[in-house]
Amino acid sequence: MTTPNTGVRYDTGPTIAVAVKDQTASWNDGHFFGDPEVVRFAEHMAAGQIPIEVFNQTITASYDDPLGALAAMAGYWPGRVIVTEAPDEIVEAIQIEPYMGSANTEDGHDIVTADDEITDDQLEAIVAGGDS
Repeated sequence: MTTPNTGVRYDTGPTIAVAVKDQTASWNDGHFFGDPEVVRFAEHMAAGQIPIEVFNQTITASYDDPLGALAAMAGYWPGRVIVTEAPDEIVEAIQIEPYMGSANTEDGHDIVTADDEITDDQLEAIVAGGDS
């Protein structure tokens, strides 16, 4: 006997996925999946709602919030985690602010330090790969 397909689908919300070293993990609908070590870390951070310094800001780890879930996974190895899947609003929330942090040109030259300020014109040149 086969079960008929009802065609009912429900929205599970956004999926957030990361890669670090040779490990991957993801979050969807309040649950972490993937490499057991990364998942265990993320679950611990989310359960304690631990503030984590990632992406040049402090984000509180969470099971319920996509940005908080990303922070929980990124905290496993801050600065080395690659976000492989995330909605646009999450990507925008973690991108470097125009007036803080550092950036490198394609040839690896450091052009901004944590104490320096850059203008919007300089930021556009960095993104475009030109000099300012």
